[in-house]
Amino acid sequence: MSTTFELTPREFARFIWRQLTSMRTALLLLLLLVIVSIPGSVLPQQNTDPFSVRQWIEDSPTIGNILLKLGFFNVFSSIWFSAVYLLLLISLVGCILPRSIKHYQALRTQPPVAPANFERLNIYENLESKIDADLLLTEVAQKLKQRNWRVRLDLDQKFVAAEKGYFREIGNLIFHLAVVGIILAVGIGVLFSYRGQMLVREGTAVASVSTQFSSLSFGTAVSEDDLPAVTIGLNKFTAEFERGLIQRGAAREFRADVSVVSASGNQDAVIEVNKPLKVDGSTWYLVGHGYAPRVEVRNAANEVVFADSVILLPRDGSFSSEGAIKIPNGENGIGFITAFLPTAEFSGEPISIFPSPDNPLLLLSAWQGDLGLDAGVPQSVFTLDVSTLERVGVGSIAPGETWELPDGLGSIKFVAVERFVTFDVARSPGGIYALGFSILALFGLVTGLYVRSRRIWIKQSAVNTFQIGALSRNDQPGLDNDMKMLKALCSAVEGKLK
Repeated sequence: MSTTFELTPREFARFIWRQLTSMRTALLLLLLLVIVSIPGSVLPQQNTDPFSVRQWIEDSPTIGNILLKLGFFNVFSSIWFSAVYLLLLISLVGCILPRSIKHYQALRTQPPVAPANFERLNIYENLESKIDADLLLTEVAQKLKQRNWRVRLDLDQKFVAAEKGYFREIGNLIFHLAVVGIILAVGIGVLFSYRGQMLVREGTAVASVSTQFSSLSFGTAVSEDDLPAVTIGLNKFTAEFERGLIQRGAAREFRADVSVVSASGNQDAVIEVNKPLKVDGSTWYLVGHGYAPRVEVRNAANEVVFADSVILLPRDGSFSSEGAIKIPNGENGIGFITAFLPTAEFSGEPISIFPSPDNPLLLLSAWQGDLGLDAGVPQSVFTLDVSTLERVGVGSIAPGETWELPDGLGSIKFVAVERFVTFDVARSPGGIYALGFSILALFGLVTGLYVRSRRIWIKQSAVNTFQIGALSRNDQPGLDNDMKMLKALCSAVEGKLK
């Protein structure tokens, strides 16, 4: 005959709570959180790369639409990710809070009484002493207090109990609380952070609006309206490189002199590699730089059709740079594939031998035809698709020189060498908290691993006979030293009282 046990709703809720707040469940939820985060790293996300999401769905419409409905393209704000995240927080808090209360109560209680049978301890000994038991025990208790032991003296039952190592459990609790803090800080970062990059040429200014970012990603609870109204003007950029034989070409200084206009006021500032600019909650980092040669393009009628600096992307340590210039004019458009050499040298093919513009040279390859700029298909501003174009010719010009295009198609003049910088603009409110909690977690982990929890006792077992013993949690080493210390104290007290 079998017996069926039925739980009341209150008992069932208590059972579920105990299961949820167990350390085993917390570890499983932490592992599950890592697993459900994987799609957010593998698949493009709508808040960071909506174009790639659309392209992914167009390439695989059946699977793509299913993943879209399930939230795999918006993982970190999906219901299932939020559910795992919240359950993990509840589990950790529900596990740590009772332990903290229990440990606090233990700190306020006295060490336990001496055991009735010392032989059950990890290590014990018998001592002979003719000193009065009350005097001996009182003196030993005083010495142990001076050594930062928590001491309990009971002259009625003739024993002294002492314990040490409560910081071990405090370290464990600090570690687990810091883990909760890290999870909360990461959650704050996911919700309220944003990050983007923008290119700024010397003599120009950019504003923190979405259209001026080359890339921009938002946290779940952030939108374009939350971007601070900040305008940065790049007045001058200074780049210096090592010219000696040793480490020739190595960077020495990167410095951007800027003018800042924001809601908090106007100011001139300097941004360097390890000295970002903080303004209105956003941080501007100097993360890159390059060359933007200023050119002037004229058509066959000698009319200026383009006059601006062109951003070129560095391709090596000597800052040889590549890019494109596009002049749309229907089927008669002109495009240039460009290469810039800061310090040109001709040894076979032209190369750059130094990052500074000591002998600047602009290499050009001209093409004519429909550049496809009116087709509505996005193009990279740094490349030129020549599959449908006709090559006009190639040339090279130094600053101040002009290349006359063949067949009277026009000309291009290399006006001056200018520079651009790349700013990384970010707001991560949870970053500093995550760092602080990580340091706290490391401190708690080290404390929990290296602090030893142990107890020692000395008790009068008969006239002129005392028993001493020691006990450690989890069979930690070092009890021999505690026993030697206790015996030495007893000997010292006995010698003093004689």
